[in-house]
Amino acid sequence: MSAATLTLSVALCTYNGERYLPEQLASIVNQTVLPNEMVVVDDGSSDGSVALVRQWSTSVPFTVHIHQNTSNLGSTKSFEKAMSLCTGDVIVLSDQDDAWRDDRLAQTASWLANNPAMEAVFCNADLIDENSKPLGQRIWELVQFGPESQQKWREGFGHELLFSGYIVTGATMAIRRSALSSLMPFPTHVQYLIHDAWISLILALKGTIGFIDEPLVLYRQHSSQQVGFKASRAKVTMKDRLSRSRDERMAPILQTATRFRQVRELLDSRTDINPQRLTRLHRMANHLAWRIRLPSIRVFRLPLVAGELVKGNYQLFPGHWWKTALGDLLEP
Repeated sequence: MSAATLTLSVALCTYNGERYLPEQLASIVNQTVLPNEMVVVDDGSSDGSVALVRQWSTSVPFTVHIHQNTSNLGSTKSFEKAMSLCTGDVIVLSDQDDAWRDDRLAQTASWLANNPAMEAVFCNADLIDENSKPLGQRIWELVQFGPESQQKWREGFGHELLFSGYIVTGATMAIRRSALSSLMPFPTHVQYLIHDAWISLILALKGTIGFIDEPLVLYRQHSSQQVGFKASRAKVTMKDRLSRSRDERMAPILQTATRFRQVRELLDSRTDINPQRLTRLHRMANHLAWRIRLPSIRVFRLPLVAGELVKGNYQLFPGHWWKTALGDLLEP
Protein backbone atom coordinates (compact mmCIF):
# COMPACT_ATOMS: atom_id res chain seq x y z
CA MET A 1 0.00 0.00 0.00
CA SER A 2 1.43 3.37 -0.99
CA ALA A 3 1.47 6.46 1.19
CA ALA A 4 -1.17 8.04 -1.02
CA THR A 5 -3.63 5.20 -0.44
CA LEU A 6 -3.23 5.04 3.35
CA THR A 7 -6.15 6.67 5.14
CA LEU A 8 -5.18 8.78 8.13
CA SER A 9 -7.08 9.44 11.34
CA VAL A 10 -6.03 11.91 14.01
CA ALA A 11 -6.93 10.98 17.61
CA LEU A 12 -6.99 14.08 19.83
CA CYS A 13 -7.95 14.16 23.50
CA THR A 14 -8.84 17.41 25.22
CA TYR A 15 -9.25 18.51 28.81
CA ASN A 16 -9.38 22.23 29.62
CA GLY A 17 -6.99 22.91 26.77
CA GLU A 18 -8.51 26.11 25.43
CA ARG A 19 -5.29 28.10 25.79
CA TYR A 20 -3.13 26.00 23.45
CA LEU A 21 -5.68 24.23 21.26
CA PRO A 22 -5.82 26.86 18.51
CA GLU A 23 -2.12 26.42 17.70
CA GLN A 24 -2.40 22.64 17.55
CA LEU A 25 -5.56 22.73 15.44
CA ALA A 26 -3.96 25.22 13.04
CA SER A 27 -0.93 22.96 12.62
CA ILE A 28 -3.19 20.02 11.75
CA VAL A 29 -5.18 21.83 9.11
CA ASN A 30 -1.94 23.20 7.64
CA GLN A 31 -0.46 19.76 6.96
CA THR A 32 0.85 19.14 3.45
CA VAL A 33 -1.08 15.86 3.58
CA LEU A 34 -4.40 16.26 5.37
CA PRO A 35 -6.03 13.57 7.52
CA ASN A 36 -9.15 11.80 6.30
CA GLU A 37 -10.82 12.26 9.67
CA MET A 38 -10.23 13.51 13.17
CA VAL A 39 -11.70 12.01 16.35
CA VAL A 40 -11.78 14.27 19.39
CA VAL A 41 -12.59 12.94 22.86
CA ASP A 42 -13.13 15.56 25.55
CA ASP A 43 -12.71 14.37 29.13
CA GLY A 44 -15.09 16.76 30.84
CA SER A 45 -13.60 20.18 30.11
CA SER A 46 -15.04 23.10 32.03
CA ASP A 47 -13.54 25.72 29.70
CA GLY A 48 -14.29 26.46 26.07
CA SER A 49 -12.34 23.54 24.56
CA VAL A 50 -15.33 21.75 23.05
CA ALA A 51 -16.89 24.91 21.62
CA LEU A 52 -13.55 25.86 20.12
CA VAL A 53 -13.16 22.50 18.37
CA ARG A 54 -16.77 22.58 17.14
CA GLN A 55 -16.29 26.01 15.62
CA TRP A 56 -12.99 24.99 14.03
CA SER A 57 -14.50 21.81 12.60
CA THR A 58 -16.96 23.76 10.46
CA SER A 59 -14.18 25.18 8.29
CA VAL A 60 -11.85 22.20 7.72
CA PRO A 61 -11.89 19.94 4.62
CA PHE A 62 -12.17 16.66 6.57
CA THR A 63 -14.65 15.07 8.96
CA VAL A 64 -14.33 15.82 12.68
CA HIS A 65 -16.12 13.61 15.21
CA ILE A 66 -16.44 15.08 18.71
CA HIS A 67 -17.25 12.88 21.71
CA GLN A 68 -17.71 14.13 25.27
CA ASN A 69 -17.14 11.73 28.16
CA THR A 70 -20.01 11.62 30.64
CA SER A 71 -17.46 11.15 33.43
CA ASN A 72 -13.75 11.82 33.66
CA LEU A 73 -11.85 8.81 32.29
CA GLY A 74 -8.30 10.11 32.42
CA SER A 75 -5.88 10.36 29.52
CA THR A 76 -5.20 6.64 29.02
CA LYS A 77 -8.84 5.60 28.72
CA SER A 78 -9.72 8.72 26.74
CA PHE A 79 -7.06 7.89 24.15
CA GLU A 80 -8.24 4.29 24.13
CA LYS A 81 -11.74 5.54 23.32
CA ALA A 82 -10.53 7.98 20.67
CA MET A 83 -8.37 5.38 18.95
CA SER A 84 -11.14 2.77 19.00
CA LEU A 85 -13.44 5.25 17.23
CA CYS A 86 -10.96 5.97 14.42
CA THR A 87 -11.56 4.32 11.04
CA GLY A 88 -8.35 5.17 9.15
CA ASP A 89 -5.58 2.74 8.28
CA VAL A 90 -3.21 4.79 10.43
CA ILE A 91 -4.02 6.60 13.68
CA VAL A 92 -1.85 9.59 14.52
CA LEU A 93 -1.98 10.63 18.17
CA SER A 94 -2.24 14.28 19.09
CA ASP A 95 -1.93 16.11 22.39
CA GLN A 96 -3.95 19.29 22.82
CA ASP A 97 -1.06 21.58 23.67
CA ASP A 98 1.59 20.84 21.03
CA ALA A 99 2.00 21.78 17.36
CA TRP A 100 3.05 19.76 14.32
CA ARG A 101 5.60 20.43 11.65
CA ASP A 102 3.67 20.76 8.41
CA ASP A 103 5.03 17.48 7.01
CA ARG A 104 4.29 15.29 10.02
CA LEU A 105 1.45 13.37 8.36
CA ALA A 106 3.28 13.14 5.05
CA GLN A 107 6.44 11.75 6.65
CA THR A 108 4.45 9.34 8.82
CA ALA A 109 2.44 7.95 5.90
CA SER A 110 5.57 7.61 3.77
CA TRP A 111 7.50 5.77 6.47
CA LEU A 112 4.70 3.29 7.18
CA ALA A 113 4.14 2.69 3.47
CA ASN A 114 7.85 1.94 3.05
CA ASN A 115 7.89 -0.33 6.13
CA PRO A 116 4.81 -2.54 5.72
CA ALA A 117 5.87 -4.99 8.45
CA MET A 118 5.95 -2.25 11.08
CA GLU A 119 2.86 -1.47 13.12
CA ALA A 120 3.86 1.92 14.53
CA VAL A 121 6.38 4.71 14.34
CA PHE A 122 7.45 7.60 16.57
CA CYS A 123 9.53 10.70 15.92
CA ASN A 124 11.68 13.22 17.72
CA ALA A 125 10.30 16.56 18.93
CA ASP A 126 11.58 20.06 19.54
CA LEU A 127 10.72 21.48 22.96
CA ILE A 128 8.89 24.80 23.17
CA ASP A 129 7.76 26.83 26.16
CA GLU A 130 4.36 28.21 27.16
CA ASN A 131 4.77 31.03 24.62
CA SER A 132 5.83 28.73 21.76
CA LYS A 133 9.47 29.80 22.00
CA PRO A 134 12.07 27.09 21.25
CA LEU A 135 13.88 25.78 24.31
CA GLY A 136 16.85 24.60 22.25
CA GLN A 137 16.44 20.94 23.14
CA ARG A 138 14.79 17.86 21.75
CA ILE A 139 13.01 15.08 23.59
CA TRP A 140 15.49 12.43 22.51
CA GLU A 141 18.30 14.36 24.19
CA LEU A 142 16.43 14.32 27.49
CA VAL A 143 15.52 10.62 27.35
CA GLN A 144 19.05 9.75 26.14
CA PHE A 145 17.89 8.18 22.90
CA GLY A 146 21.13 8.92 21.09
CA PRO A 147 22.97 7.08 18.29
CA GLU A 148 23.94 4.11 20.47
CA SER A 149 20.39 3.60 21.76
CA GLN A 150 18.96 4.11 18.28
CA GLN A 151 21.22 1.39 16.92
CA LYS A 152 20.16 -0.92 19.74
CA TRP A 153 16.53 -0.22 18.79
CA ARG A 154 17.22 -1.00 15.13
CA GLU A 155 18.77 -4.30 16.18
CA GLY A 156 15.55 -5.29 17.93
CA PHE A 157 16.36 -4.46 21.55
CA GLY A 158 14.17 -1.38 21.98
CA HIS A 159 12.17 -3.19 24.66
CA GLU A 160 15.25 -3.35 26.89
CA LEU A 161 15.53 0.42 26.75
CA LEU A 162 11.85 0.75 27.65
CA PHE A 163 12.23 -1.51 30.68
CA SER A 164 14.36 1.25 32.19
CA GLY A 165 12.32 4.33 31.32
CA TYR A 166 10.36 6.44 28.85
CA ILE A 167 11.51 7.03 25.30
CA VAL A 168 8.31 7.13 23.26
CA THR A 169 5.73 9.79 23.99
CA GLY A 170 2.24 9.45 22.54
CA ALA A 171 2.36 12.91 21.01
CA THR A 172 5.02 11.65 18.59
CA MET A 173 3.43 8.29 17.76
CA ALA A 174 1.37 6.89 14.90
CA ILE A 175 -0.03 3.35 14.83
CA ARG A 176 -1.79 1.12 12.34
CA ARG A 177 -5.40 0.53 13.34
CA SER A 178 -4.89 -3.19 12.69
CA ALA A 179 -2.56 -3.31 15.73
CA LEU A 180 -5.18 -2.14 18.22
CA SER A 181 -6.71 -5.55 18.83
CA SER A 182 -3.45 -6.74 20.41
CA LEU A 183 -3.15 -3.67 22.63
CA MET A 184 -6.60 -2.96 24.02
CA PRO A 185 -7.84 -2.63 26.65
CA PHE A 186 -5.00 -0.50 27.97
CA PRO A 187 -4.06 -1.45 31.56
CA THR A 188 -4.62 1.24 34.15
CA HIS A 189 -3.50 -0.39 37.40
CA VAL A 190 0.25 -0.07 36.84
CA GLN A 191 1.73 3.24 37.93
CA TYR A 192 3.43 5.19 35.11
CA LEU A 193 2.28 2.69 32.46
CA ILE A 194 0.07 5.10 30.55
CA HIS A 195 -1.20 4.44 27.03
CA ASP A 196 1.95 5.45 25.14
CA ALA A 197 4.24 3.45 27.43
CA TRP A 198 2.05 0.36 27.02
CA ILE A 199 1.78 0.64 23.23
CA SER A 200 5.49 1.22 22.70
CA LEU A 201 6.50 -1.57 25.10
CA ILE A 202 4.27 -4.23 23.51
CA LEU A 203 5.22 -3.31 19.96
CA ALA A 204 8.92 -3.05 20.82
CA LEU A 205 8.74 -6.56 22.31
CA LYS A 206 7.20 -7.69 19.01
CA GLY A 207 9.78 -5.71 17.03
CA THR A 208 7.12 -3.78 15.11
CA ILE A 209 7.70 -0.14 16.08
CA GLY A 210 10.31 2.06 14.42
CA PHE A 211 11.30 5.70 14.51
CA ILE A 212 11.80 8.72 12.27
CA ASP A 213 14.87 10.75 13.20
CA GLU A 214 13.17 14.08 12.58
CA PRO A 215 11.52 16.55 15.01
CA LEU A 216 8.06 16.43 13.44
CA VAL A 217 6.38 17.73 16.60
CA LEU A 218 6.79 20.85 18.71
CA TYR A 219 6.35 19.49 22.23
CA ARG A 220 5.21 22.10 24.70
CA GLN A 221 6.54 22.34 28.25
CA HIS A 222 4.20 24.05 30.68
CA SER A 223 3.23 23.84 34.33
CA SER A 224 -0.22 22.26 33.92
CA GLN A 225 0.62 19.36 31.61
CA GLN A 226 0.13 15.79 32.84
CA VAL A 227 3.44 14.45 31.54
CA GLY A 228 6.49 16.54 30.75
CA PHE A 229 10.26 16.35 30.41
CA LYS A 230 12.59 18.09 32.79
CA ALA A 231 15.77 19.44 31.28
CA SER A 232 17.65 18.79 34.50
CA ARG A 233 17.11 17.23 37.88
CA ALA A 234 18.72 17.70 41.27
CA LYS A 235 21.68 15.40 41.79
CA VAL A 236 21.56 13.01 44.73
CA THR A 237 24.95 12.75 46.43
CA MET A 238 26.27 9.69 48.22
CA LYS A 239 26.01 11.66 51.46
CA ASP A 240 22.32 12.24 50.77
CA ARG A 241 21.81 8.54 50.06
CA LEU A 242 23.46 7.45 53.28
CA SER A 243 21.75 10.07 55.44
CA ARG A 244 18.31 8.71 54.64
CA SER A 245 16.57 6.26 56.93
CA ARG A 246 16.05 2.74 55.62
CA ASP A 247 12.33 3.40 55.22
CA GLU A 248 13.09 6.49 53.11
CA ARG A 249 15.51 4.54 50.93
CA MET A 250 13.23 1.55 50.55
CA ALA A 251 10.03 3.46 49.68
CA PRO A 252 10.94 4.27 46.03
CA ILE A 253 12.57 0.85 45.60
CA LEU A 254 9.41 -0.86 46.85
CA GLN A 255 7.31 1.29 44.53
CA THR A 256 9.51 0.45 41.54
CA ALA A 257 9.62 -3.23 42.47
CA THR A 258 5.82 -3.31 42.60
CA ARG A 259 5.61 -1.70 39.17
CA PHE A 260 8.10 -4.17 37.68
CA ARG A 261 6.19 -7.10 39.16
CA GLN A 262 2.90 -5.84 37.75
CA VAL A 263 4.39 -5.27 34.29
CA ARG A 264 5.97 -8.72 34.38
CA GLU A 265 2.62 -10.29 35.25
CA LEU A 266 0.94 -8.48 32.39
CA LEU A 267 3.56 -9.55 29.88
CA ASP A 268 3.89 -13.13 31.12
CA SER A 269 0.19 -13.65 30.38
CA ARG A 270 0.58 -12.79 26.70
CA THR A 271 1.01 -15.41 24.01
CA ASP A 272 2.26 -13.06 21.29
CA ILE A 273 5.59 -12.25 22.98
CA ASN A 274 8.65 -14.49 22.97
CA PRO A 275 9.32 -15.30 26.67
CA GLN A 276 13.07 -15.01 26.07
CA ARG A 277 12.61 -11.29 25.37
CA LEU A 278 11.36 -10.90 28.94
CA THR A 279 14.51 -12.33 30.54
CA ARG A 280 15.99 -8.92 31.33
CA LEU A 281 12.70 -7.71 32.85
CA HIS A 282 12.57 -10.78 35.11
CA ARG A 283 16.14 -10.18 36.25
CA MET A 284 15.39 -6.51 36.97
CA ALA A 285 12.22 -7.35 38.91
CA ASN A 286 13.96 -10.06 40.93
CA HIS A 287 16.89 -7.76 41.72
CA LEU A 288 14.59 -5.05 43.07
CA ALA A 289 12.73 -7.56 45.22
CA TRP A 290 16.12 -8.83 46.45
CA ARG A 291 17.26 -5.32 47.44
CA ILE A 292 14.20 -4.88 49.65
CA ARG A 293 15.14 -8.04 51.58
CA LEU A 294 18.76 -7.06 52.28
CA PRO A 295 19.73 -7.71 55.92
CA SER A 296 20.10 -4.73 58.24
CA ILE A 297 23.58 -5.76 59.47
CA ARG A 298 26.29 -4.42 57.16
CA VAL A 299 28.72 -7.30 57.42
CA PHE A 300 26.07 -9.69 56.13
CA ARG A 301 25.44 -7.52 53.08
CA LEU A 302 28.96 -7.63 51.63
CA PRO A 303 28.86 -11.12 50.04
CA LEU A 304 25.28 -10.57 48.88
CA VAL A 305 26.00 -7.25 47.16
CA ALA A 306 29.22 -8.65 45.69
CA GLY A 307 27.27 -11.58 44.29
CA GLU A 308 24.75 -9.32 42.57
CA LEU A 309 27.57 -7.26 41.11
CA VAL A 310 29.26 -10.36 39.72
CA LYS A 311 25.96 -11.46 38.17
CA GLY A 312 25.63 -8.02 36.56
CA ASN A 313 22.25 -7.31 38.12
CA TYR A 314 23.07 -3.84 39.44
CA GLN A 315 24.36 -3.01 35.96
CA LEU A 316 20.94 -3.77 34.44
CA PHE A 317 19.82 -0.33 35.59
CA PRO A 318 21.31 2.62 33.66
CA GLY A 319 23.03 5.47 35.41
CA HIS A 320 25.31 5.36 38.42
CA TRP A 321 24.64 1.71 39.31
CA TRP A 322 27.84 1.57 41.36
CA LYS A 323 26.45 4.25 43.68
CA THR A 324 23.38 2.11 44.19
CA ALA A 325 25.54 -0.89 45.09
CA LEU A 326 27.70 1.22 47.41
CA GLY A 327 24.58 2.64 49.06
CA ASP A 328 23.21 -0.85 49.66
CA LEU A 329 26.54 -1.90 51.13
CA LEU A 330 27.11 1.11 53.41
CA GLU A 331 23.55 1.96 54.42
CA PRO A 332 23.38 2.57 58.20
